[in-house]
Amino acid sequence: MNMKKEKTNLYFMMFLILFGAVLSYRYFDQGVSRYNTTLFALSYKYGPISRGLLGTLYAGLNHILPMNLMSYSWVYFFCLLSTAFFDFLLLIFFTRVLQKSVENQKNQIYLILLVAIFTFPMFVTKEMLGRLDIYLMILVMLCLFCLIEDRCLWLIPVFCVVAMLFHQGFVFTNINLILVLLFYKGLKEDGNRKYFVVFGITLLLCSVLFLYFEFFSHSNGSEILDEVVTNAKALSASGRGYNPSIIDHEILGKDVYEAETEYRVLAHQETGVFLVFFWPFLILGFGFMKHLLQGQKGKNFLAYLGICLGGFTMIPEILLKVDFGRYAYYTFWYYLVAAMVLILWKDEVCIQALEWVKSLIKKWLPIPQLVFAYLLLFVPFHDIIYGELVDNIKIFIFG
Repeated sequence: MNMKKEKTNLYFMMFLILFGAVLSYRYFDQGVSRYNTTLFALSYKYGPISRGLLGTLYAGLNHILPMNLMSYSWVYFFCLLSTAFFDFLLLIFFTRVLQKSVENQKNQIYLILLVAIFTFPMFVTKEMLGRLDIYLMILVMLCLFCLIEDRCLWLIPVFCVVAMLFHQGFVFTNINLILVLLFYKGLKEDGNRKYFVVFGITLLLCSVLFLYFEFFSHSNGSEILDEVVTNAKALSASGRGYNPSIIDHEILGKDVYEAETEYRVLAHQETGVFLVFFWPFLILGFGFMKHLLQGQKGKNFLAYLGICLGGFTMIPEILLKVDFGRYAYYTFWYYLVAAMVLILWKDEVCIQALEWVKSLIKKWLPIPQLVFAYLLLFVPFHDIIYGELVDNIKIFIFG
């Protein structure tokens, strides 16, 4: 890489750090919700329960360190540190992408800006600060480093298993990116079975853990209920609050589908408004997929079909759960980062498909950069709602 490009990259990363800091500060809610503090009360002290790793690690820290961490103020501080660490890893990832994409840096800069717009404000709202998602994303970043550096691939199943111990929903919201990239790489590199081996081990282990946590991890729920609720209340901001839905599902093994009916109606209304404003991006996305698949045969067709269908792992969550804002974010994250990695791997089909997207945007908009400004109006996505603007329009229409 020549000195001019290195200097350009340095200036861009300096801008990105400032941009990320401004976005994070703008939407920082300075609080952790009862939903997220309740998760710290779940621990393997009660057996191999669902979502028990975070509370176990936190209790371990409390045992090691001289101060008492079992309070809201320390949970809040821990959540801030975790989010800052994820942002640090994200910036390192962006840097490596630019360094490894000498011939396609302009395209990578566009993709990085899009990911930054969605991601930096995503995990600082009260609903998302300290949510298990941040730990899943940290582990996804570590997997991505293994993939783009083509080193320590054996760590990928380890990272994914750890992610499952944080939250079994990982199999729908996050693992798609890692598995699809392994599948793509295995098909593209003839005779190299290591990617398929890692793919198979990761998929098998995570599938087994998902089945266990969903159906077999609640046997002693009634025995530990009172203690878990007491601990959860002590960790909340008020000292009296906790999230009943988590306790019902993760401790007692209850189906909370009916209990979430009110939120499901809200999510469907939000989605209607969201689609009104985001249909151009859907057209671009499906057009991008069409160009990936066009003219492909055999292994190549399967590789790009995997890329196209990877985002559809969100469908079970959409049908059964209510966090539509999170699912929209993860869908954008998946396709943007997948494209980023394929371009880093010098995939000409992906590069040409992205050029088609850029040409269509230029045809629609005299100033294509307005796309970034438009997206800034709608972030950050929250958990159920897609963002303040979409929510306010939904309230105006539906009350």
